[in-house]
Amino acid sequence: MKKLLTFLLAVIISMSFSNLVFAFPQTLPLSNTEYTYFPDGSYIISVIADEPSNNNLYTTYARTATKSKTSTYYSNSNVKLWYVKVTGTFTYNTKTSTCTNSKVSAESYSNTWKISNKSASKSGSTATASATAKQYQGVSVLQTKQETVKLTCDKNGNFS
Repeated sequence: MKKLLTFLLAVIISMSFSNLVFAFPQTLPLSNTEYTYFPDGSYIISVIADEPSNNNLYTTYARTATKSKTSTYYSNSNVKLWYVKVTGTFTYNTKTSTCTNSKVSAESYSNTWKISNKSASKSGSTATASATAKQYQGVSVLQTKQETVKLTCDKNGNFS
């Protein structure tokens, strides 16, 4: 009887660990993340995420969803400096997709970087946001970066 209980306990523990191994990769948003690297060692990480909305409705004819895509700029020493985010509302069915609303958000995490010229637009099935980031030393501009973030929805509700 003791051997049977030991065996059953070993099987239960083994099954518990195997479920954890299979569950782990499903929680990572790797397919919604893009990396862009620059020659100076700085880089941008772009992530697509769900946005809370009352628009996530499903009807017989179309589905409406609100998503965002955030591009965050990092220094070559891995310091988060600033971001540009586009939030778009999309209506799609199996035949077509349309962006119905686009909004921009852009902020700096650093005292030396300032954000200006924020804008958002929509065209067809794409929401676009742009912003200019300038790095200052005193009153002098050291560098200027322009970032444009595009979020596209296809007819099946796949976002890129």
